Amino acid sequence: MKIKIWLVLLLAVGTLVAGKAAQAQVALYGEATADYLNSGPYTDFLDGGTAGLLVDLAQGWHSRITFSANLQGNFAYNNSQSSLGVPAFTAGEMYDAVTIGPRLSLAPHYFHLAPYLQANIGFARYHDPVTRSITDNVFGGEAGVTRRLTPRFDAVVDYGFSYYGYSSGFYHPQTFSVGAMYHFTKR
Repeated sequence: MKIKIWLVLLLAVGTLVAGKAAQAQVALYGEATADYLNSGPYTDFLDGGTAGLLVDLAQGWHSRITFSANLQGNFAYNNSQSSLGVPAFTAGEMYDAVTIGPRLSLAPHYFHLAPYLQANIGFARYHDPVTRSITDNVFGGEAGVTRRLTPRFDAVVDYGFSYYGYSSGFYHPQTFSVGAMYHFTKR
Protein backbone atom coordinates (compact mmCIF):
# COMPACT_ATOMS: atom_id res chain seq x y z
CA MET A 1 0.00 0.00 0.00
CA LYS A 2 2.79 2.44 0.93
CA ILE A 3 4.58 1.70 -2.35
CA LYS A 4 1.44 2.58 -4.33
CA ILE A 5 1.01 5.90 -2.48
CA TRP A 6 4.66 6.83 -3.06
CA LEU A 7 4.39 5.87 -6.73
CA VAL A 8 1.34 8.12 -7.19
CA LEU A 9 3.07 11.01 -5.37
CA LEU A 10 6.25 10.55 -7.42
CA LEU A 11 4.23 10.54 -10.66
CA ALA A 12 2.38 13.68 -9.55
CA VAL A 13 5.57 15.57 -8.67
CA GLY A 14 7.22 14.43 -11.92
CA THR A 15 4.30 15.72 -13.93
CA LEU A 16 4.34 19.05 -12.10
CA VAL A 17 8.09 19.57 -12.53
CA ALA A 18 8.26 18.45 -16.17
CA GLY A 19 5.13 20.19 -17.38
CA LYS A 20 4.20 23.75 -18.03
CA ALA A 21 1.47 25.48 -16.06
CA ALA A 22 -2.13 24.86 -17.05
CA GLN A 23 -4.48 27.76 -17.64
CA ALA A 24 -6.31 27.39 -14.30
CA GLN A 25 -9.03 25.16 -15.70
CA VAL A 26 -11.71 24.32 -13.14
CA ALA A 27 -14.64 22.05 -13.91
CA LEU A 28 -17.69 20.68 -12.10
CA TYR A 29 -19.22 17.36 -13.09
CA GLY A 30 -22.29 15.35 -12.28
CA GLU A 31 -23.04 11.76 -13.24
CA ALA A 32 -25.83 9.23 -12.87
CA THR A 33 -24.29 6.27 -11.06
CA ALA A 34 -24.95 2.61 -10.40
CA ASP A 35 -22.86 1.15 -7.57
CA TYR A 36 -22.42 -2.61 -7.36
CA LEU A 37 -21.41 -3.61 -3.84
CA ASN A 38 -19.33 -6.67 -4.71
CA SER A 39 -18.51 -8.71 -1.56
CA GLY A 40 -20.99 -6.53 0.32
CA PRO A 41 -23.71 -7.81 2.64
CA TYR A 42 -26.40 -8.09 -0.07
CA THR A 43 -24.30 -7.77 -3.26
CA ASP A 44 -26.78 -5.64 -5.14
CA PHE A 45 -26.92 -2.44 -7.19
CA LEU A 46 -27.54 0.95 -5.63
CA ASP A 47 -28.65 3.93 -7.73
CA GLY A 48 -27.50 7.48 -7.23
CA GLY A 49 -25.11 10.09 -8.42
CA THR A 50 -21.54 11.25 -8.45
CA ALA A 51 -20.51 14.89 -8.26
CA GLY A 52 -17.07 16.40 -8.30
CA LEU A 53 -14.71 19.31 -8.72
CA LEU A 54 -11.72 18.98 -11.06
CA VAL A 55 -8.81 21.45 -11.05
CA ASP A 56 -6.12 21.21 -13.75
CA LEU A 57 -2.68 21.73 -12.15
CA ALA A 58 -0.12 21.15 -14.91
CA GLN A 59 0.40 19.95 -18.45
CA GLY A 60 3.30 17.94 -19.79
CA TRP A 61 4.62 16.04 -22.80
CA HIS A 62 3.83 18.74 -25.38
CA SER A 63 0.49 19.55 -23.71
CA ARG A 64 -0.75 15.99 -24.37
CA ILE A 65 -1.03 14.96 -20.67
CA THR A 66 -2.90 16.96 -18.04
CA PHE A 67 -2.41 16.40 -14.32
CA SER A 68 -5.43 17.41 -12.22
CA ALA A 69 -6.69 17.26 -8.65
CA ASN A 70 -10.13 15.77 -8.15
CA LEU A 71 -12.58 16.01 -5.25
CA GLN A 72 -15.47 13.58 -5.69
CA GLY A 73 -18.62 12.54 -3.86
CA ASN A 74 -20.53 9.34 -4.61
CA PHE A 75 -24.04 8.96 -3.19
CA ALA A 76 -26.06 5.79 -3.85
CA TYR A 77 -29.30 4.42 -2.42
CA ASN A 78 -31.50 1.33 -2.78
CA ASN A 79 -35.24 1.96 -2.70
CA SER A 80 -36.34 -1.35 -4.21
CA GLN A 81 -39.83 -2.81 -3.89
CA SER A 82 -40.77 -6.47 -3.54
CA SER A 83 -43.18 -8.16 -5.94
CA LEU A 84 -46.00 -7.38 -3.46
CA GLY A 85 -45.33 -3.63 -3.68
CA VAL A 86 -43.87 -3.33 -0.17
CA PRO A 87 -40.29 -2.25 0.47
CA ALA A 88 -37.78 -5.07 -0.03
CA PHE A 89 -35.47 -6.33 2.71
CA THR A 90 -32.64 -4.12 1.40
CA ALA A 91 -34.75 -0.95 0.94
CA GLY A 92 -32.98 1.94 2.61
CA GLU A 93 -29.50 0.56 1.91
CA MET A 94 -27.02 3.45 1.33
CA TYR A 95 -23.40 3.87 0.26
CA ASP A 96 -21.84 7.35 0.34
CA ALA A 97 -18.17 8.17 -0.28
CA VAL A 98 -16.09 11.35 -0.39
CA THR A 99 -12.67 11.00 -2.00
CA ILE A 100 -9.79 13.07 -3.31
CA GLY A 101 -7.01 12.13 -5.69
CA PRO A 102 -4.92 12.86 -8.76
CA ARG A 103 -6.14 12.44 -12.34
CA LEU A 104 -4.01 12.00 -15.47
CA SER A 105 -5.81 12.64 -18.73
CA LEU A 106 -4.70 12.58 -22.34
CA ALA A 107 -5.57 15.24 -24.87
CA PRO A 108 -8.48 14.30 -27.19
CA HIS A 109 -7.34 12.24 -30.14
CA TYR A 110 -9.30 9.38 -31.74
CA PHE A 111 -13.00 10.30 -32.17
CA HIS A 112 -12.27 13.36 -29.99
CA LEU A 113 -12.18 11.12 -26.89
CA ALA A 114 -9.91 12.01 -23.96
CA PRO A 115 -9.17 8.97 -21.76
CA TYR A 116 -8.17 9.43 -18.12
CA LEU A 117 -7.01 7.49 -15.08
CA GLN A 118 -7.68 8.60 -11.55
CA ALA A 119 -6.71 7.44 -8.05
CA ASN A 120 -9.07 8.00 -5.12
CA ILE A 121 -8.65 7.91 -1.34
CA GLY A 122 -11.09 9.02 1.31
CA PHE A 123 -13.92 7.89 3.57
CA ALA A 124 -17.17 6.09 2.90
CA ARG A 125 -20.28 5.17 4.87
CA TYR A 126 -22.41 2.10 4.33
CA HIS A 127 -25.79 1.73 6.01
CA ASP A 128 -28.60 -0.76 5.78
CA PRO A 129 -31.67 -0.70 8.04
CA VAL A 130 -31.22 -4.30 9.25
CA THR A 131 -27.64 -5.28 10.05
CA ARG A 132 -24.92 -2.61 9.83
CA SER A 133 -23.81 0.98 9.67
CA ILE A 134 -20.10 1.40 9.00
CA THR A 135 -17.87 4.40 8.29
CA ASP A 136 -14.36 3.54 7.16
CA ASN A 137 -11.62 4.25 4.61
CA VAL A 138 -12.00 3.76 0.89
CA PHE A 139 -9.36 3.76 -1.85
CA GLY A 140 -9.35 2.75 -5.46
CA GLY A 141 -9.11 3.85 -9.04
CA GLU A 142 -11.21 5.04 -11.91
CA ALA A 143 -10.87 4.95 -15.68
CA GLY A 144 -13.01 6.81 -18.16
CA VAL A 145 -13.30 8.99 -21.20
CA THR A 146 -14.58 12.48 -21.86
CA ARG A 147 -15.74 13.95 -25.14
CA ARG A 148 -16.00 17.67 -25.75
CA LEU A 149 -19.54 18.69 -26.74
CA THR A 150 -19.14 22.48 -26.62
CA PRO A 151 -16.33 24.81 -25.48
CA ARG A 152 -17.69 24.49 -21.91
CA PHE A 153 -19.41 21.07 -21.76
CA ASP A 154 -18.03 17.51 -21.97
CA ALA A 155 -19.78 14.14 -21.85
CA VAL A 156 -18.26 11.71 -19.30
CA VAL A 157 -18.37 7.91 -19.01
CA ASP A 158 -16.34 6.03 -16.39
CA TYR A 159 -15.84 2.89 -14.32
CA GLY A 160 -14.41 2.77 -10.81
CA PHE A 161 -13.23 -0.04 -8.54
CA SER A 162 -12.64 0.51 -4.82
CA TYR A 163 -11.62 -1.21 -1.62
CA TYR A 164 -13.91 -0.12 1.18
CA GLY A 165 -12.65 -1.15 4.60
CA TYR A 166 -14.85 -2.31 7.43
CA SER A 167 -14.11 -3.92 10.79
CA SER A 168 -12.93 -7.32 9.50
CA GLY A 169 -12.19 -6.95 5.79
CA PHE A 170 -13.09 -5.13 2.56
CA TYR A 171 -16.09 -4.62 0.31
CA HIS A 172 -15.29 -4.01 -3.35
CA PRO A 173 -17.69 -1.36 -4.70
CA GLN A 174 -17.74 -1.01 -8.47
CA THR A 175 -19.13 2.20 -9.95
CA PHE A 176 -20.59 2.67 -13.43
CA SER A 177 -21.31 6.33 -14.30
CA VAL A 178 -22.39 8.55 -17.17
CA GLY A 179 -22.83 12.31 -17.05
CA ALA A 180 -21.63 15.77 -18.03
CA MET A 181 -18.82 18.15 -17.06
CA TYR A 182 -18.99 21.97 -17.05
CA HIS A 183 -15.77 23.99 -17.51
CA PHE A 184 -15.78 27.50 -16.04
CA THR A 185 -13.56 28.87 -18.80
CA LYS A 186 -13.89 28.23 -22.53
CA ARG A 187 -11.34 25.87 -24.01
